[in-house]
Amino acid sequence: AQRLESLKKAGIDAVKFHCYFQKIEETDFQKVMELANVAVDLHMPIFIDTSYGSSDMYRYDNLRLAAFLVEKITTVPIVLLHSGGSRILEAFLLADACPNVFLETSFSLPYYIGSSVEQDMAFAYKKVSEKVIYGSDFPYVNMTTSLETFLKFSQDWKFTEAQIEGFLSSNVRKIFNV
Repeated sequence: AQRLESLKKAGIDAVKFHCYFQKIEETDFQKVMELANVAVDLHMPIFIDTSYGSSDMYRYDNLRLAAFLVEKITTVPIVLLHSGGSRILEAFLLADACPNVFLETSFSLPYYIGSSVEQDMAFAYKKVSEKVIYGSDFPYVNMTTSLETFLKFSQDWKFTEAQIEGFLSSNVRKIFNV
C-alpha cells in the first residue's frame, strides 16, 4: 500500500496487472484485490492485460481476473487492454455489463485483421463505443502501422467520426478524469 501511495505521489496515474508477466494465478486473485483496493482508494484506474495466447493461456487467465475484480470495483475505471484478444466477446460482455469497464484496442486489432475476430471486434466496439480506447502496443506494433490499421478498420466498419474521436481522445479523458 505504501509503495503504491509513493508511486501515486511520484506521478504514476494507474495500476496495471499482467497475469502472464506477473504469473498471477487464480490462487493470487485475493492478493490482487487487496492491491486493487488501494488503487481504488487513490482514485487510480486499473489496467488489466487481457491478451490471450501461449501455452499459459489457461494457467494465467486474464479475463477471469478481470471478472473477479469488476464484481467488487465499481468506482474507478477498469481498462481491458487488448480487448481480450480472441476472447473479445467475453471482454465485451464485461464492458457492456459494468459501467466502469473499458476496452482497449492495442495489438489485438492489427493481429486479428482478416479473421472472424475482426467482425467480433467491430460488433463489440459498436455496442460500447463510448467505452473503447485506441492503443498501439508500441514498440511491439509499429506506431504508423497500428494507426493506419485502426483508421482503415474504422472506415471499413463504418464507425462515425464521433466514435473515432472517442476512441482516440475523449474516451481516454473519461478514464483519467480530464
